[in-house]
Amino acid sequence: MKIKPEETIQIQGPYGEINGILTPCIEENTAAPVLVLAHGFRGSMDGGGRAAVLAEMASECCNVIRFNFNGSQILSKQVEELEAVLAYVRLKFSAGKIFLLGRSLGGAAALVAASRSADIAGLVLWAAPNDL
Repeated sequence: MKIKPEETIQIQGPYGEINGILTPCIEENTAAPVLVLAHGFRGSMDGGGRAAVLAEMASECCNVIRFNFNGSQILSKQVEELEAVLAYVRLKFSAGKIFLLGRSLGGAAALVAASRSADIAGLVLWAAPNDL
């Protein structure tokens, strides 16, 4: 098993550059699926460290892209940005299946984006109460 380093990526979005991180699949498989992580309302691509750990774990079987929305907390704008990330994924990883994981508001954006895209192979919606 070969560990590959994470890579900082820049994706041209509808509201400027979208900052992201690619955690490549550790397998030498060019057709590995891609998991795109969309953060929640007040979150970030780091998710308090949890998103990085999840990306590292998932890289055993897929490429993982996590990114920051450009500050807008308006669902329609987040959907547009997520669709820009998906366009990037389709260009860079044309052979792999695409899965979306959305947390909180990112889950709503993932749900809308998946409903508009016939090529999304799977959808994980992750929501939790703010304070139990």
